Amino acid sequence: APAGVGYVARLRGGTASLGYGRMTVRLARPQQQGWRFAQVSLSLEGRRTQGRPQGAEMLPGTVSYLQGRRPEGWFTGLRRFAEVWSPEVYPGIDLVCRGGRQDPGALEYDFVVRPGARPEQIRLRVAGGVPSLTPNGDLHIHTPAGELLQHRPVAWQETAAGARRLVESRYVAPSGAEGCFGIRVEGHDPRRTLVIDPVLSFSTYLGGSGNDDGADVAVDSQGNSYVTGSTVSTNFPTLNPLQGSLNGGLLSDVWVACFTPAGQLLYSTYLGGNRADH
Repeated sequence: APAGVGYVARLRGGTASLGYGRMTVRLARPQQQGWRFAQVSLSLEGRRTQGRPQGAEMLPGTVSYLQGRRPEGWFTGLRRFAEVWSPEVYPGIDLVCRGGRQDPGALEYDFVVRPGARPEQIRLRVAGGVPSLTPNGDLHIHTPAGELLQHRPVAWQETAAGARRLVESRYVAPSGAEGCFGIRVEGHDPRRTLVIDPVLSFSTYLGGSGNDDGADVAVDSQGNSYVTGSTVSTNFPTLNPLQGSLNGGLLSDVWVACFTPAGQLLYSTYLGGNRADH
């Protein structure tokens, strides 16, 4: 494992490595002749402590990785956890990572801000992609392998009655700090614990260098997604194709693709004759 990496999470369209104050996401995009990869790093700028990440809520089963012939390159009996806690990433602030509650292919990470701690300490530095903020407060990171999306964070506190009270929060880009983003929280009670909950998800592009159109999508009882449309691209990315090349010349063929519930491409194919097909 890379130095400083203690845990790995499987995402839709990639993996995330979790270490000391850093999350590295590796994305994969299918192409006609292989895959295109990108690596994006999200690090905690200015963190003051080195709290060791700790697994929590152990899951059943173990995982083994056997690479090469030498046993020193093998990792066996690795335990699985529902959450990974990193204590004191900033004074009074813990970081916890987990799979998405509503979407198993996403990754959630909460900043737990204890009473008296300052949420403005939190700074995320982006490397390996081109970040931008949307008008509604989402953080988009553009990469050659697709788009990484950090939804606008949801922040909340528990009241004395045990109910959750939402607190206004959004990403902000400090002036003079290129590639670095903070989280602005307004109206929270500093005497109570504050939870800031962003969600990290992944979306992929599917297309070639020509005009590609999507027409419809359907989902079966197992959660597989079937997408179809038409294309004039001669380099539309195919995988396990029934028809591996464009038959229409300058005219369009239909394309059909299938994704698993986790976002893995199962197949992508052209479908058409020597005239325009839609």
